[in-house]
Amino acid sequence: MGQLALDLRDGIAVITFSKPPAQVMTPPMMNALNRMLPQLRSDEVRAIVFTGSDATCFIRHFSVDALDENTRAERSG
Repeated sequence: MGQLALDLRDGIAVITFSKPPAQVMTPPMMNALNRMLPQLRSDEVRAIVFTGSDATCFIRHFSVDALDENTRAERSG
């Protein structure tokens, strides 16, 4: 499984977030989600469920390393 997985059955879309071991959200995950959501805008999709691959948590936080990287890139760019 990549960082995001989509399972669509019987009108229910399940989007699973997977970023072990920290289970943090990253910019590529947000981009993937933004690309995925438009395809779910149809009469056939009745519900969207967000879940995490880790049974103990969904998403712990946004990746601090990724935020730092983006901030440095913006400052130097």
